Amino acid sequence: LFFEVEEDEQLNAALEQAAKEEEIVERINMRDALREANTLLDQELNGCPAARALLFFGAFRRALAAGRFSAARSLATAAWRGAASSEGPESWRAKRLEVYAQDPLRFLEGRAAPIASEGA
Repeated sequence: LFFEVEEDEQLNAALEQAAKEEEIVERINMRDALREANTLLDQELNGCPAARALLFFGAFRRALAAGRFSAARSLATAAWRGAASSEGPESWRAKRLEVYAQDPLRFLEGRAAPIASEGA
């Protein structure tokens, strides 16, 4: 199983509906959310490298979808380090994440996903 983080359509629909109804919905900056999740991993799972790889891979996908290629590269590198630490540097997951760390756009190969440019 590779790290696949699917969009939660129900959550997105609920957030859109709440915004239309002018309800207060807390939005969290991605950087703050990532920092908080990383701290939680340290506290609850003793910094488990496999869990950290999953966290950073999910953030990598979000950054890539937002056209934040520099951030995506850094996040892929962090995910690669976690996978290499937990599974070994020769594992298929670590090797694949290393490819994404070198060129984040490789993740999109074979996927039909429109992306925005970093300057947009």
